[in-house]
Amino acid sequence: METVRRVRLPGTDATTSALGYGCSQLMARLDRAESVRLLEEAFDAGITHFDTARSYGYGEAESALGDFLQGRRDQVTVATKLGLEPPQRSRRLAFAKSAARAVVAVAPPLRAVARRGAATMVREGRFAVPEAQASLETSLRELRVDTIDLLLLHECSPDDLGDDLLEYLRGRVTEGAIRAFGIATRPGPTRAIVAERPEFAAVVQVENGLGSRVLDGLPNVVEAGAVTHSSLADLDAVAAREPGLERAEVAERMLAYASLANPNGVVLFSSSRPEHIRRNAVLDPEALREEVERLSAAVPAA
Repeated sequence: METVRRVRLPGTDATTSALGYGCSQLMARLDRAESVRLLEEAFDAGITHFDTARSYGYGEAESALGDFLQGRRDQVTVATKLGLEPPQRSRRLAFAKSAARAVVAVAPPLRAVARRGAATMVREGRFAVPEAQASLETSLRELRVDTIDLLLLHECSPDDLGDDLLEYLRGRVTEGAIRAFGIATRPGPTRAIVAERPEFAAVVQVENGLGSRVLDGLPNVVEAGAVTHSSLADLDAVAAREPGLERAEVAERMLAYASLANPNGVVLFSSSRPEHIRRNAVLDPEALREEVERLSAAVPAA
């Protein structure tokens, strides 16, 4: 296993890799064997934090991650989410998944169309306590673990966060089913929840990159350590500004920016290419600090 930078996982006393692997692609574009192989590639490269959700992979990403976790649970940290409910498994869903994979394989530009279609099958706003309980119990079963390190409220808003939900989550921490809980939502609701309902935001997972720079307005979150994602969301636009750099070099600088902006937390990325996983895992943000600062000055925030 490569040596990679390690940090304390926000909200917990556990240490993990500063770079985490996002499991959103598992069991959607990829079948189970391919999904597990990618997780193994990430782990072998030194990545020890894995982020999934009930809604990923039509509700099957957690199960693929569960396969990978067998024999490795004490070496990794795991985050999953509740609030977005995937479609129920059925023969019709299995056929739709197979058809979508086949279409994307022969016509990659249709990937966005397939992704939008999948999004319409997910039910949002499932934050009532019985729904939260059912979701958590399903996650524990699919992942085949006794404890989830981070349980995050997926695409929540302040109105979703009732005191009964808070009591339920605190109870599950006391019981040991989860180590910590927090929010994983859009920038606007994130800012509102941090200000209005901070008891839900001990852990914050939010997008942050050169274009968005969401953490700039959340200094307390930066100090505590966040989990961030979408560091490469504006890659095409940034690469167009840097014609002297290869696209891969721009991507490295953008990922380094996300790491430097979140020094006490975890930065998520996702890739289905093993060579990208290995390269990202050993990226040294400090070695690119001057290049990142130059790029930051050249790229306006949204």
